[in-house]
Amino acid sequence: MLSWIYIGAAIGANVLLNVFLKKTVSVLPPTFGVETVRQAVMTPAAWGFAACAILAVGFYALAIRSIDLSIAYASVTSLALIGVTIAGALIFRETVSAVNIVGVALIIVGIILVTKS
Repeated sequence: MLSWIYIGAAIGANVLLNVFLKKTVSVLPPTFGVETVRQAVMTPAAWGFAACAILAVGFYALAIRSIDLSIAYASVTSLALIGVTIAGALIFRETVSAVNIVGVALIIVGIILVTKS
């Protein structure tokens, strides 16, 4: 049971790291160079991204000690995708179409099938 809590924490951290990454890159100039990297590192969102990345990998590592890798990977990546879709719509006002909703439903069905086998 504790391993599934780690999976949930890894998913949450994954969603947050993607939100922080989007916030970081949204304030950067379109060109890439040393100055762009310096600006990125100075943003609080970049530090949030880094912290969440460490947490995501740490919780995932704890989870795969006792959950099959194929189940853990499918669960974390797929459920994080759903979380990122929801976060994108709520935080960044990204459009979620009917096709996106059907895709999310199929992901949920897929996760149920993968974790039951």
